[in-house]
Amino acid sequence: MSTASSTVDMKGSVRLYPIYRTKLGEAIFPGDNVFTLELRGFFNELLAVHFEEGGLPGVEAFGASLAKFTPRSIDEAPVEWKDTVLKRWIHEQRPFLAQSMYDYLVLGGYQARVEVQTALLDEMLAAGLEIEGVQQLREQLAFAGDWHAALLSLGLKGRPMGIRFLAGGVADRGPIKQALSKAGFTRAQSASFLAGI
Repeated sequence: MSTASSTVDMKGSVRLYPIYRTKLGEAIFPGDNVFTLELRGFFNELLAVHFEEGGLPGVEAFGASLAKFTPRSIDEAPVEWKDTVLKRWIHEQRPFLAQSMYDYLVLGGYQARVEVQTALLDEMLAAGLEIEGVQQLREQLAFAGDWHAALLSLGLKGRPMGIRFLAGGVADRGPIKQALSKAGFTRAQSASFLAGI
């Protein structure tokens, strides 16, 4: 009695994608179920692409980037799955991402905070303060929990990140002090910031 054996030749490929982590992503999509982890990963990838392309923080800017964004894992999905995962992205995941961003960023007060930060930095620049790494600074403040403390810290320790405040062109520090006060900084915080530049 003879036995016949057969072998199946299976070939496949594995694709590895970078994992992005942001505090904002964790805040908007807390939890560890599979659906939440996937959405958080997509959102964090969106932020990475957004800032790599020079985008500014803010709901409108994020929304514009989201409208043209497709996660790499979906864009590079195998042909046999591509249609299914792309439809799911367009009709389910992207709308859910957009709504979650709106709920947190607009209804949760994030957008108003970014507007205050933008106004502060614009007024500082108008007063003659030179800010090296201003784009990096905007990103750091946008995602900081206590952004007032973050600005003070970056004023002292921001050089390794390319952030530096240079007051050589400032004739009168009054407008900077006033801008800090308008942005909610205490007198002590304002004095600390001004002493460090």
